[in-house]
Amino acid sequence: MKNDLKFVPPKEKQRIRFSGTEILNFKSRIEVLSNKELILEGCLGVTQFNDNYVKLALKGGNLIIYGKKFDISGFSEKTITVRGIIESLEFCIGEVKDV
Repeated sequence: MKNDLKFVPPKEKQRIRFSGTEILNFKSRIEVLSNKELILEGCLGVTQFNDNYVKLALKGGNLIIYGKKFDISGFSEKTITVRGIIESLEFCIGEVKDV
């Protein structure tokens, strides 16, 4: 019997959603649109920023975003939007916040 299933590549832009509460047990929510945009709810502030590196303070530690051509396109209340080419994310749990 022949398998008629075909591989369908994902669309160029996909939304990946997960909750920081589920992953790291602190109250943050991250939404990543492709590798071009990150929206973080629960951000306490920006501790470091340049074109290739963004360090954001969270309740339970820090989130570091590595990539290229970063721009903070929105920051209101505790929600921040970072645009650029996102290459990786690193969670630093329990790290002292620089804010």
